[in-house]
Amino acid sequence: MSSGAALGTLSVLVAATGYGSAYVAARVAYDYGLNSFTVNVLRFLTLTLIFAVWIAAERRPFRLPPQALGVTLLMGVLVAGSGLTNFAAIAFIPVSLSILIFYTYPLVTLILSSVVERRAPGAVDYLAFACAFAGLALILEVSMDVLNVTGVMLALLGSLSAGAHLVLAQHAMRTSSARAVIFYMSVSACAISVLATLAWSHLALPEPGRGLWLVAYVIAGFCIGMGAMLAGVRMIGPVRTSIIMCMEPPVVIACAWVLLGERLSTVQLLGSALVVAGIVIAQGAGTRGPRPSIG
Repeated sequence: MSSGAALGTLSVLVAATGYGSAYVAARVAYDYGLNSFTVNVLRFLTLTLIFAVWIAAERRPFRLPPQALGVTLLMGVLVAGSGLTNFAAIAFIPVSLSILIFYTYPLVTLILSSVVERRAPGAVDYLAFACAFAGLALILEVSMDVLNVTGVMLALLGSLSAGAHLVLAQHAMRTSSARAVIFYMSVSACAISVLATLAWSHLALPEPGRGLWLVAYVIAGFCIGMGAMLAGVRMIGPVRTSIIMCMEPPVVIACAWVLLGERLSTVQLLGSALVVAGIVIAQGAGTRGPRPSIG
C-alpha cells in the first residue's frame, strides 16, 4: 500500500470514528431535549462557517465554475436528503434494518462509479462489499419480522443519495478546490435542513450544562467526519472510501458498550471481524483510485 493510500485509509477510519461516536453522543443528547432536525441544521451551519473562515483566511476565491457549482450544490441536496430519508425510514421499520439497508450504499457507489468511469467492477470489489455487508448484518442483529415497503424504500433512497454523493464529490474535487466544494455543499445542505425543520419540526437545544457539551461533541464529530471522509475520496476514491465507512456501525456498537453499558455479543464481534476483512480486501485490491485533484 502506498503512503497516499495509507493516509487515505487512515483519514476514512477517522471519519468513521467521528461519525460513529457522534451518533452515540447524539442519542444521549436527545434525552436532554435535542432533536435530529436541530442536529442537521447545526452540523451543516458549523461546517459552512468553518470553511468560509478557512477560505477567507487563505484569501482563496469562493468562485466555482458554473458546472462545478451545480454539482456541488447537488451534493448538498444529496447529503441532506440522505439523513432526512434515514430519519423518516425508522418511523416505519426498525432502526437496525434501516441502517443495514442504508449500508448498501457501498454497492451503489461501486455501480455508479463503474458507470461514470466506464469500467466493469471486479470480483474482488464485490467480495469486499459482501464481507462488509454480511458483517453489518451480524453486528446489527437485524430482524425481518417487521417489513414495511415505505420504510424500505426510504432507506434505499438514503443509500442511493449517499452513493451518488461520494461519486459526485470525486468528480467535483478533480476540477475545483476541495475547500470551496465542501463550503458550497454545506450551504446547500444547511438550506435543505432549515426548510425541513420549518416544515416538519422545530429547533430544540438542551439546557446549559452536559446537554450542550454533548451537542458540541456531536457537531465536532460530524465536521471532522465529513472533512476526513471527503479527504479520503480524494486520496483513495469513492468505492474504497464507502467500504471503509462500514466501520461506522462497529464504532457505534463499541461506543454504546463503553459509554452506555450496552452488551456486545459474540455474533457482533464476529460481524466486526467480517467488516474489517472487507476493508482489508478492498485495500488489497487497490482498485478505482482517484485521479489527481485540486487542493
